[in-house]
Amino acid sequence: MVLFNPPYVVTSEEEYTQGLKELNGLKMACGGGPKGILTTQRFLNEVGGMLAPKGSCFLLLIDDNQPEELLRETGGLGFELLSREQFNNEAISIFRLFHKD
Repeated sequence: MVLFNPPYVVTSEEEYTQGLKELNGLKMACGGGPKGILTTQRFLNEVGGMLAPKGSCFLLLIDDNQPEELLRETGGLGFELLSREQFNNEAISIFRLFHKD
């Protein structure tokens, strides 16, 4: 099982890159770049190799990340929405990713 709460806040590419260059913990923990998905995209390229055949990955995303569009690009992984909650002006969703049979 893999649990992943990525930096998902939408920031400029410049802010994202600057946070990495400076090793700025707050910027790195929150800022996800344009659409808030740069770190998530890198993770999704690798997670299939981390999961056991019957394993699952639980991933937290917000609506600004365009999650269903993002997850369709995972290739051999399937996904399902487990929960969606609205908190003030932010909708947070939890998805389960798994190997397709």
